[in-house]
Amino acid sequence: MIDERRWRSLAARLGLLLTICLPATGLHAQESLPDFYQEPGRYPNRDYINQHATENVDPFTGALQIHSVDIHLPGNGGFDLQVVRSFNSNRLNPLNPADLHYASLSGVGWTVHFGRVLKKGNTNVCVNTDGGTAIGDNPVLELPDGSRQVLAFTPTGSPLMMTTQRWRADCIPGAGLAVYSPEGIRYDMTQQVGEVGGANPVTAWYTTRITDRNNNQATVSYAAAFSPQISSVTTSDGRSVTFNYLDGGTLARRISSIVTGGRTWTYNYQNIQNVNGRYFLTSVTRPSSPATSWQYTYNTAVATSDANYNQLRTLTYPQGGMLTYGYGHVHFDSVTNPASRSVVVTSKTASGGGSWSFAYTPGTTNTYDTTAVTTPSGSITYRHVGANYATSGSVWRVGLLMQKATGALQTESYTWSPQLISYENNLRQGAFPSRIDTEVYAPILTQKTIVRDGVTYQTSYSGHDTHGNPTTVTEAGPSRLVNLGRWRVLVMCTSTMPRQEGREGGSRRSIKRAMFVRCGRS
Repeated sequence: MIDERRWRSLAARLGLLLTICLPATGLHAQESLPDFYQEPGRYPNRDYINQHATENVDPFTGALQIHSVDIHLPGNGGFDLQVVRSFNSNRLNPLNPADLHYASLSGVGWTVHFGRVLKKGNTNVCVNTDGGTAIGDNPVLELPDGSRQVLAFTPTGSPLMMTTQRWRADCIPGAGLAVYSPEGIRYDMTQQVGEVGGANPVTAWYTTRITDRNNNQATVSYAAAFSPQISSVTTSDGRSVTFNYLDGGTLARRISSIVTGGRTWTYNYQNIQNVNGRYFLTSVTRPSSPATSWQYTYNTAVATSDANYNQLRTLTYPQGGMLTYGYGHVHFDSVTNPASRSVVVTSKTASGGGSWSFAYTPGTTNTYDTTAVTTPSGSITYRHVGANYATSGSVWRVGLLMQKATGALQTESYTWSPQLISYENNLRQGAFPSRIDTEVYAPILTQKTIVRDGVTYQTSYSGHDTHGNPTTVTEAGPSRLVNLGRWRVLVMCTSTMPRQEGREGGSRRSIKRAMFVRCGRS
């Protein structure tokens, strides 16, 4: 079930989220803005299948994601410093582990950053170099969890750029960008790094300072100019984290340990067969007593044509439980774009019992993409707007969850509307380039319908402000009589929840319910 408030809260917490991201699987070099089925990271308009709080599978893309907090240092006003390792199978090129599109600080495909902006082609990050015709050469914001959002130039120029998830960016002349989260946390992205060279170069601007609305700050220091290698992070209230490396300053650099407050986390690796200077992360040992560790294995003893090749095979938790994953290939557009073949999770088993299976049916011009998931507690079927279903003018809908059916017990349906962000053309440079919107729109949820045991419950959202927040929420459903002994309360299941005015981009609302009380003896 989609919870907008939970996702806005997550965006705020990313203010001090340091993430180690294992890139996922593409069969070709990944664009700064990848095609719809190669997108890494988590998105607020979808649902996810998870066995544990640290791992989940995206039923739209089939990608595996793992987010484990190694270090958490509480701070003033919720300005916490966290070191999080994030794995996303959609960020690894299994046939070319040395692909420089995936800069590494802790094993092949892993990235370590507090957020960055990517731009292909030239380095004019503050200038709309194509005259505003399309987003293809725009800067792309990458959050610490690996999710990417294109920064579209706004019609008013204030802010200069905005994403469909309401992240804003303004120019820092001669340095980079100041990027603001929906909760008002500022990221100064000024550490310029040449990520990929050649005919199609990609440049990144990494975060150097983070400031919240209470002026709490964190400074990210790097080993050298033009380097992504983080050496330390310090906060204005005295917290600090230090990073140590093997082969520092080279393309084989990888974190060997992270130290804070006299405690040390140790990272271990194995060489990738037949790939010089590239490594898989195999374990992270925590400073507990006795010592415990996260452990990982990879599928290296299979044919290169096998979808499992070089993918993460097992995850073992510090407490001893283990998950094992299997993979397959899916052609999301086998007719017009055979190169759209994706590697997807097809199975998962737990050492303590329980198994999951995933079956993907790409949609057509008349049907949604369908993913059928079998879990230990029953079946779940997801339906999303796929790239084959969308036409020019509805690209903004691709990836949206339209329906979730939990066995025969409950069905959730979602209705979305567009909200204008930019007058630039919206299209992808990788797969599915023929679908084009002449504007960039943010999807806003306008209605959610739940049918449970034949009874319908409906929630409508209306009067959205410029930040995408509804000003009115209306719930409708059957009335019910609640017997409380001497009191009987008739609850009319139609209610309106006007939004409570508060901070910009907030989601707090006051709730008013229509309740009629009948007094008397039962």
